[in-house]
Amino acid sequence: MKKINLLSVIFFLSIVFITSCGSSKSTQSEALGFDPTGTKLKKTEVQMFAEQSPETRAWGNAQHFKSNVANNLAELQARGKFARAIEAAILSASKSSGLAIEKYAGNNDTGASVSDQGTKDNDFIEGVAQAVVKNAIPVKSDEYMLPNRQYNVYVCLEYRGAKEEVVEGIVEKIENKIPSDQRKELEAEFEKFETSLKENLAK
Repeated sequence: MKKINLLSVIFFLSIVFITSCGSSKSTQSEALGFDPTGTKLKKTEVQMFAEQSPETRAWGNAQHFKSNVANNLAELQARGKFARAIEAAILSASKSSGLAIEKYAGNNDTGASVSDQGTKDNDFIEGVAQAVVKNAIPVKSDEYMLPNRQYNVYVCLEYRGAKEEVVEGIVEKIENKIPSDQRKELEAEFEKFETSLKENLAK
């Protein structure tokens, strides 16, 4: 009998604990006058579409009193985001694969290190990213009217080609920077670089 009573007490306390945890958030929200975690915002179709394929898509957003200007600014933002994502993926893949891209950012003939000239390797990687982004076109857009009569526009850009083509395009541009007599020696590094690049672009 005592054992049954003890189990009943434990069961009752468990229910009370679970209920109190569930209601603590609403109680806290009421006490503060707002939800401390914030209000969950609804994503647009453009944002969700871009997130389905981060390797080949990017979205941008802009507001303006003219629809065409808002569209142009949103597209510009999307191109910038796409280029930065590619640059970050190249740098990360370069480090993890052991492919020292900075050695070849300067002169093709010498392959001399330019690590002491920091802007050259950054310019090279940025150039590769910009070349890839040029092949991206607007494929989807959402347009809203704000209370102040401004157009609120979301634009999604997509690379014209498969995911593999994005990676192949990047690898090809980097390979072209490396003297032909050294490419054979770097085959293993390039394989690792390509694998790592695919993983980083998908993030």
